[in-house]
Amino acid sequence: MIRAISYAAGRIDDVPPEALARHLTEARAALWVDVEDPSPEDLGALARIFNFHPLTLEDVQNQRQRPKIEEYDGYFFIVVNAVDIAEGRRRPEFRQVAVYFGPAYVVTVHRGAEANVEETRQRLARAPVRLREQADYLLYTVLDSVVDDYMPVLDQISARIDRLEDEIVQGTQRRTLSHIFDLKRALLHLRHVLGPQRDALGHLTRRDLEVIRPEVMVYLRDVHDHLLRTVEMVDTYRDLLVGAMDIHLSAVSNRLNEVMRRLTVVAAIFGALTVITGVYGMNFEHMPGLRRADGFWIMAAVMGAVTLLLVMIFRRLRWI
Repeated sequence: MIRAISYAAGRIDDVPPEALARHLTEARAALWVDVEDPSPEDLGALARIFNFHPLTLEDVQNQRQRPKIEEYDGYFFIVVNAVDIAEGRRRPEFRQVAVYFGPAYVVTVHRGAEANVEETRQRLARAPVRLREQADYLLYTVLDSVVDDYMPVLDQISARIDRLEDEIVQGTQRRTLSHIFDLKRALLHLRHVLGPQRDALGHLTRRDLEVIRPEVMVYLRDVHDHLLRTVEMVDTYRDLLVGAMDIHLSAVSNRLNEVMRRLTVVAAIFGALTVITGVYGMNFEHMPGLRRADGFWIMAAVMGAVTLLLVMIFRRLRWI
């Protein structure tokens, strides 16, 4: 499905797909074309109208492209990944968004409905007329919407890390290590996406381009700065998880040592009693006190005294 919007001085108009070619050559306005779930016919129409290189169309159809930026004759081809922020998902999911940026147009191509498309339209409607009447500000708004959607995901991950730290301190969850590895995988996936995306935007903002006005380049550098902070937050959260895993393993080791210490106390007490009963269990006829009527009670008292003595010793050592 192809939707097109024209941004002229003080006007915002919908452009029918069949009028794109005429509008591109005649109108003096910035054009945003959004293509959702493109069919081969849609891609063919884009190639004819905008003269896009066939390699870029292959990248659009391949949904496993790394974020990148490529310069072609008269336009830039940018691939970014938008994050899906649906509630209840343990890991973030990403959708590829291909962006064609020319002097008078921005074309976005993606699979499935993107929530930030409508948000971008609303932001452009509120933007100053002087800025939105050229395509560079359209590009900024699209990229800024994509980057801003990463913050709620990082907020969710931060909250999960806080809960993990509470679980580690309280020792209330048996699957804490599993949760840590789930979060580490999610952060690793985020890092693999954000790293190339940061480099692509950095390549765009470090150059002096005629198609990007200086006042808009300031906005694009701000998007790149947000992306840098996002990457730094991901790295910080990964370090926090490494520390949380170390604390968890130390806590497990301490609990195991506590169990072993208590088992040692029990084994020592019963070991002493076993020695006493073992001695008087030997088959000798002449043993001291063996024939006494109160021999049993004497041995019971001795074993009780030994048990009490060992308990006092272990308490003094703070083992119990």
